[in-house]
Amino acid sequence: MKGTTQSAPSDLARKTNRGRNSMTMMLPAVCLLLLALAPAARADAIVMSAFDTDSEGWNAVSLNASNSASGTIHTVTWNATGGNPGGHISRTDPLSNTTYFNAPAQFLGDMSAALGGTLTYDVRHTGGSLFNAADVILVGGASPLYLVYDAAQPTTAWTPFTIPFSAGQWRVGTLSGAFATQQQLTDVLSALTALRIRSEYINGSDTGYLDNVSINAPDPEPTPEPAALALMGTGLAACAFIARRKHRQHKRRRRSRACRHAYVEPAGLSI
Repeated sequence: MKGTTQSAPSDLARKTNRGRNSMTMMLPAVCLLLLALAPAARADAIVMSAFDTDSEGWNAVSLNASNSASGTIHTVTWNATGGNPGGHISRTDPLSNTTYFNAPAQFLGDMSAALGGTLTYDVRHTGGSLFNAADVILVGGASPLYLVYDAAQPTTAWTPFTIPFSAGQWRVGTLSGAFATQQQLTDVLSALTALRIRSEYINGSDTGYLDNVSINAPDPEPTPEPAALALMGTGLAACAFIARRKHRQHKRRRRSRACRHAYVEPAGLSI
């Protein structure tokens, strides 16, 4: 009989190698998954009020039907607890006109960096028979120009809102006015003189509550955070290791085939 009989250890080695090859084929996909799951950084707020220690300069105004301030500026109450979470401010409606929370100076001026970004805030009320009105009012530009936004009604629980600073979302003057153009929104945000968030939602006396007001720039291009960089580094290192291992295995297979092809059985050797 010519040749040799393959041993059981050889069969086991081949099965082990097949298992390793299957794992090796799966690892690049795992690396790509790790890279895809790496989180991206979000833009920081341009300005924010969390009301953790005081009212941060906010007050309240009563507005008439044309959204112009009527009467005096009203103080708001700072509450150390009961917010979303922590502190928050509140105002009980004192007049028949609609009451709005009025932003302080740090929210005004040149806010053009927020174009394409958002206004976010949390609000709630004491409950009752709801009526509709502009929920957010921006005043600014040379004219000045009034831009109003109609959001959904909040509830008696904390309700978060995200208002886009985008064309086609705001109306000029009143809720029935024309949609603001990109240029009009740019003009107002570039010279913002008032930002007002509705605090009165029911007919009759009620109390509105406000927390976590933030003007936000647009999200930047995805930028890895430190944790994401570490995850990406791990994935890249794993991919590099796999590539080297596959290259070495390929070289060993080539040498093995070369040795088999070069081997010549001695003449007359048989069993």
